[in-house]
Amino acid sequence: QMTKSQPMDQSIEGITKKLQADDSEAPMLLLQRAQLYADKGDEANAKTDIASAASLVKEPRHRTDQAVAAVERAFRDITIRQTTQSGKPGDPLLAKYSALSVNDLVDAIVTGAKDGKPDQDTAAMACALAIKADTPGNLSLDSGRMRSLIDVFHTAATTADASGECVFAKDVALCVKSAALRMATGLNDKGKASGSDTLDSTRICALKDSAKSIQAIWEVHDSDGSFKQQACRYGASMYMAVAYAMSTYSDPQNSEDNYDIAAPLQGIYDFYIQQVWMVGTLQTSTAEEIGEISQGILRLLTANKPLFVYLFITASSSGSKGSNSPVSRLLHMLGTADETSSLSEAKGRSLALLIASQLVAAAKDPENSAMFPENDTSEATRSRAQTRMAPTAAITRLRLEVVRLVDEWIQSTIQLERSRGLLSAASLYEGGIGSDLLADLWLKSGWAEDLWDQGEFDKPETQLSLLRFADACSTDVVVGKQMKNLGNGLVQELVKRKKASKGGADLAAAASVVLAKWSGVAASTSKQSSKTNEADSGVEQTGDNSVSADIDPIDLANIHMERIADAVGQSNVSIDSLNSSTEKAAEALGFLCLKPKAKEHVARNEGFLKTLFALGQKTSSVSLRFSIIMLIRNLTMHKPVLSEEQKRMQQLQRLGKKAQSGAGPNASSDNNSNTGQTVGDDLKQEDEEDAKLDSAEFVSKRSIAACKCGGVSVLVSSVQPKLRPSDSVKDAVAEVLAALATTQSL
Repeated sequence: QMTKSQPMDQSIEGITKKLQADDSEAPMLLLQRAQLYADKGDEANAKTDIASAASLVKEPRHRTDQAVAAVERAFRDITIRQTTQSGKPGDPLLAKYSALSVNDLVDAIVTGAKDGKPDQDTAAMACALAIKADTPGNLSLDSGRMRSLIDVFHTAATTADASGECVFAKDVALCVKSAALRMATGLNDKGKASGSDTLDSTRICALKDSAKSIQAIWEVHDSDGSFKQQACRYGASMYMAVAYAMSTYSDPQNSEDNYDIAAPLQGIYDFYIQQVWMVGTLQTSTAEEIGEISQGILRLLTANKPLFVYLFITASSSGSKGSNSPVSRLLHMLGTADETSSLSEAKGRSLALLIASQLVAAAKDPENSAMFPENDTSEATRSRAQTRMAPTAAITRLRLEVVRLVDEWIQSTIQLERSRGLLSAASLYEGGIGSDLLADLWLKSGWAEDLWDQGEFDKPETQLSLLRFADACSTDVVVGKQMKNLGNGLVQELVKRKKASKGGADLAAAASVVLAKWSGVAASTSKQSSKTNEADSGVEQTGDNSVSADIDPIDLANIHMERIADAVGQSNVSIDSLNSSTEKAAEALGFLCLKPKAKEHVARNEGFLKTLFALGQKTSSVSLRFSIIMLIRNLTMHKPVLSEEQKRMQQLQRLGKKAQSGAGPNASSDNNSNTGQTVGDDLKQEDEEDAKLDSAEFVSKRSIAACKCGGVSVLVSSVQPKLRPSDSVKDAVAEVLAALATTQSL
């Protein structure tokens, strides 16, 4: 049953009002409302509330064991409702067979479905059994009956129409899944704790037999791609449940176990990774199928990290090309362009990034490298502390495999493969794991320079991928500097692309965002001059071509302001189209507003601010709304008061950056070569100008302008309870309001 912690006389309207007034218990309230919707038969709203609750429990303030468990139960319950459509509560057949025992139902189903095409009675019995599967203690199967149901499922999957949905097969798979999860270690038939070794031995034998039966059936159909897709479509959660239940009897940190389960467990894990996940994430799979299978991958990873990490990585080290290994499939899913991706590809990309992040975190832990030959665990006396200091063989192997694949794709002469490599690399940096996996790419002699040299001849679609990669890796200080040194000239050329040219508008928009991110990166005056820092940075520096001078931040700001104004000014444009065309521009503009001159320039364009803030109030895009909030923040925040020593240190840091760019502190500046004014003098003058523009007087004027143009309305609308704002949005709004409060005239 779904969570019912509140009295059930509480109405949907009452819960909705409570959610709007106080979101401190939002996940549990959403689940209660979902239960009420489900009781009324409104599955759509029930699913929406459960999905919202699942999203909220990812936030630290809502993530409790109780909330997570409640969401998992709710997802299971709504799945039960969806997969028992072969009969309805009022169906006489369903009522008739619901009275039968579990064993009688299983025996009747096995007898009635030998040819894989059940009659109406057999389908109703499967539905009745699926309903019982959701009641704790009602579905306890012995090994023979469990294997019989597995055979029935695969026969049904084989004969099912590839274009239709086989409800019977799904019902049978659900029963096996429920029975397998009931067999998890430490639970009795009522779901309570059990300390019976005899019960555990019986269950592990049943699970081992089930796993063996599943793998044997797949071996028979090894060359039947249609069978595999059907089996994954309807039975992915069943396969996961058998593997997960087996994993609960094995200690991930202890190779010795009491049930002789190591080999069978490795077999079923390997089956799920190399068969179920690989088949279930093909381009023909739906978003729902990819989601279910990927969630299974995450669950198995969590259940036994050393085994999963070893199997996932070593299966990818065979040197096979294409998408025939788990890591290459993972990168293939990450390397899908946003503009051309389908719903299933977009779903797959987000889940692939989550899997990659969890995989990297597990691989970096030395304890999860125990199964790799490179990991020396032969000394029985090695302490836990010593083990933690050992080299992480898992992350080393994973890094080598990822670098091999990404480099192979990026260096390809086939534009589609090159674009895939760039996009997969960009996704890794966007997910915060690019430095963990791709650092070795930058150590390859001439690799980064070749990247940009080839970029000049790429097709517009591939150039967009290159710009996304440059944008994503700009968060890495060393890599960002290297990319700017080598790519500044080409990116500036792309900014000037005319809208009429093929992909010109998209290229110009993406390039201007990259330049905005690079505006805070100190670049060398020549590519060669930065070679002196090569050893310290770990990035290979090559070439001797001059680096293009930066575009003035005000000019960049004008580009983004014009782009937003043009998008908003178009007639017959949907709000979703406005979101996609303005999100990056607003983000870049907010980044540029970290510079005093740029923020002052933007604040004086009140007409533009009114247009932007009006868009911010009606947009449905969370990222666009957040970018606008951050822009307001950068316009209105006061700079911290620095001591004289801090000011001196800041000036020395800037002089050091100038020295790295090839101009010493005593060198003459370009604009004052005839006056003898040095770079140090220029920096002092710039500091004085910046200090003036960040003074309380100018900040107050910008704050007044932001409020006058509707900035406060954007802030207030962004934290409305119905939008369920994240903690980061709330914190940003609170910070801006606190800054505005320092202006007395407001």
